[in-house]
Amino acid sequence: MSVERLLQSLAGGVVVALLNVTTAFSIAALLFAGQPREMFLAGATVLLLSTAVAALAGALFCGYPATIVAPRSGLAPIQATTIALIGASDLPAVAVLPTMLASIMVTTIGAGVFLFLVGHFRLGALIRYIPYPVIAGFSPASA
Repeated sequence: MSVERLLQSLAGGVVVALLNVTTAFSIAALLFAGQPREMFLAGATVLLLSTAVAALAGALFCGYPATIVAPRSGLAPIQATTIALIGASDLPAVAVLPTMLASIMVTTIGAGVFLFLVGHFRLGALIRYIPYPVIAGFSPASA
């Protein structure tokens, strides 16, 4: 690999990393709005670490070299509602943050398992049976 190509790849990686950090913080700000500062900091830390782990896994294990792994914010408002309900519940104060983080982990793992199964059983072609206006409306909303 030439030095010029290496510098281009490094510059691209820095730009993507800055975008990922910004996105992770904005998602954390949305998810933990109205919660104490400590919960926001813990949530932002978890989101940053998970973004870094996902990006590293994508760089190491993806077969396509131009793959960019980035956090998605499409479902964050729904998760924010769940977190707000957990924060307003009658749970003891020491159990609120772990419950919020567990909620994020369960939905993330559930989505990952679902997408893995769709890929493993090659069910991606089933999307053609979903009406186009539904797909066209959902895709921009989930970006």
